Amino acid sequence: MPDHIHLLFSLNENYKHDLSTWVSSFKRYISGQAKSKFGISDIWHVNYYDHIVRSDESLKNIAEYILNNPVRKKMVTHWQDYPYSKIKIR
Repeated sequence: MPDHIHLLFSLNENYKHDLSTWVSSFKRYISGQAKSKFGISDIWHVNYYDHIVRSDESLKNIAEYILNNPVRKKMVTHWQDYPYSKIKIR
């Protein structure tokens, strides 16, 4: 999306930090890339919204919502056409 990002992921049980640490690291990395490549800074809101997925059905609904966001915004006809929609399942 042009003005926000959705991520759907699971932290590995061996990951030694919490979600807020991961988000801080992610934002710091992306900020560094944006500044070095495009001269852009201050790209993030101070906070973020998180949601814990509690069931397989909920996971499916959330994934469909995220994938169809560019369709709802009329950026593409099908979510597969949006160049930043990537699915990686392990």
